[in-house]
Amino acid sequence: MFNWGLDSQIGWGIPMATDTAFALGVLTIVRKYIPASLLAFIVGLAIVDDVGAILVIALFYTQEISVIYLFSACSLITFLAVANYAGVRQPIFYIIIGIATWWMMLMSGVHATVAGVAIALTVPARPKLASAKSLDKAKTTISSLQQEIEKVDVLGSQEDHKQVLEVRDLAEHAGTPLRRWEDVLHLPVALFILPLFALTNAGVVFSFSSFIDSLQYPVGLGIIFGLVVGKFIGISGACWLGLHYKIGKLPKGVNIQHIIGASLIAGIGFTMSTFIATLGFDGQPEHLHNAKTSILVASVMSAFLGALYLRFIGSNKRKK
Repeated sequence: MFNWGLDSQIGWGIPMATDTAFALGVLTIVRKYIPASLLAFIVGLAIVDDVGAILVIALFYTQEISVIYLFSACSLITFLAVANYAGVRQPIFYIIIGIATWWMMLMSGVHATVAGVAIALTVPARPKLASAKSLDKAKTTISSLQQEIEKVDVLGSQEDHKQVLEVRDLAEHAGTPLRRWEDVLHLPVALFILPLFALTNAGVVFSFSSFIDSLQYPVGLGIIFGLVVGKFIGISGACWLGLHYKIGKLPKGVNIQHIIGASLIAGIGFTMSTFIATLGFDGQPEHLHNAKTSILVASVMSAFLGALYLRFIGSNKRKK
């Protein structure tokens, strides 16, 4: 609306994304005032939100597309999905094919983040053995070890070593590759990759004058209103319509007031919004600087308004 007909309207995708990490951080501050299920709601919302933003990048922020490379990438993704269905669970298989898929997607001209999301969807998310069955097998193996008169010797006894490995394999089959990968990647992503991504893509000197500029130019106004007002209207409005027409229901303990607070916090769009701004305003430094400043302003406003609102309704509920 603010940038209609201007060269800056290419930035229309900037206010779409929600920064999951920062949104959860703000919710943690007011955690004692909100139900735990609201955290699950905002995580699910942010994931779908980011997938949507990545699709927007692929469809609207890609300059040239190589059909051959794109077809090859899609074929490899299909191959991974079939392998998942066939029961292939070796991590090295998904890693090697995944790297090849990422490279094909990169060469196709479509942003490689699309490959990352698609590959993640093909990694097995169900355990190989049912929980009860794997637990029974593990109990049998552990009982046979406990019944031994002598101390279990995994170094000298081949049979003891075999039984210990069997317990390990049962524990692995009871879990899922997707969960194990998530556990392995959580710490390096939180401590290194996410901060590096944020700092690399930010690159903006914030000052009072830049704050004033963000409120004067169409780019800044569009981003601020999109993140702060647009998210609020879109998320809370869609949930209200879903409830009104009985399309869905809210998580246990969550009401429409909580959704209003979550929709305000969802306006925190720092990392992915900055990334889209970098793609959209490539070669337009003035627009890019204004966009980055506006993203920061909008994210701070959204965090403050959302946290304040959730604390307010939480305090009132306690008094009652």
